[in-house]
Amino acid sequence: MEARERIFKYQGLGNDFVVLDRRGSGEDIDAAASRWMCDRRLGIGGDGVLSLLPSDRGVARMVVHNADGSIAEMCGNGLRCAVKYLVDTSGTTPGHIDVETGAGVLTCFPSYGEGGVVGVDISMGPARLVAPNLPSGATGQPFLDAFVPGHPPLRAYAVSMGNPHMVLLDQPLEDASRMGPLLEVHPSWPDRTNVEFVRVDSDGLTVVVWERGCGLTQACGTGACASAVAAVLAKRLPADAWLRVTLPGATCASASPPTCPTSASVDRWPLSSRALSRFPRAGNLPRSSRPQVRTRRGRTHPRRRRRPVLPSARQRPALASWASRGRGGERNARARRGGPYAVRPGHHRRGDAGGGRLRSHRPPA
Repeated sequence: MEARERIFKYQGLGNDFVVLDRRGSGEDIDAAASRWMCDRRLGIGGDGVLSLLPSDRGVARMVVHNADGSIAEMCGNGLRCAVKYLVDTSGTTPGHIDVETGAGVLTCFPSYGEGGVVGVDISMGPARLVAPNLPSGATGQPFLDAFVPGHPPLRAYAVSMGNPHMVLLDQPLEDASRMGPLLEVHPSWPDRTNVEFVRVDSDGLTVVVWERGCGLTQACGTGACASAVAAVLAKRLPADAWLRVTLPGATCASASPPTCPTSASVDRWPLSSRALSRFPRAGNLPRSSRPQVRTRRGRTHPRRRRRPVLPSARQRPALASWASRGRGGERNARARRGGPYAVRPGHHRRGDAGGGRLRSHRPPA
């Protein structure tokens, strides 16, 4: 990683990514760099790193690095963030752009508002239902041997949106944190899988996603599409209408279910971005995100100005009495009697830092 590389942070529905524009150098980062950048304590923090490389088939080629250093074939929410970055930095407002991903070249349609791109509609392409290495060989049929220790067999759908998904309908959403890591490494997926826990509502779906290589996430675009495909296949929702997909990071989102999975779309969800300046400088970071400084005593804390310690109400009378009897007290008493006196602040002695010369004063007549 270059010492002065410009880094951006984008998020969609709370699903946040570090964006690196490497179309100039053409060099991708390694697994160690992606793990460090996604570390929320020691690095920048994020669910993944989006590395944008040169491409002959589109505006850029997007490589998705998971938080654990692995590479994902596709990320719908990450692609939306990448499209917003590409349009924001181009100075133009194209009607659509093509981006090369691990799942092929996808066409993206930005929508504009105040501040540039406010949403992206993506044609996700055909959804594949059963891969050759899965136990169910019949297209569209669920497989029933998703085994979790201490749990009865699970009814799951295998859906690929360019990346693998295991969709569990009517599974308690609170089980995601416990069962997600076990199902991620299910032997049917040698390269691991994303896991969706789906509750079918009257007007749509509520989904919690355990993302491969990342864990629980606030949102997942391909997971929303895969959940919609599974719900339509199970005949739980109509196949000719838009569905509302509620995710932890958003009030609601929507996905277009296919009649027979041939296409799917990610609707226009809110997006935002933030430039992180040239790392490791922190001039553009919010105060809470600035690097820590080490003091001479070895303590680590954000740099701040010390506030003066003022005496309390109970201490003020004693301090006033001490001042009248302390240094300069005799001169003050002489002044009250009407004689000449010399005044120097009691805490400034001759030779001390900040000390002043003696000044002769005579009380006014």
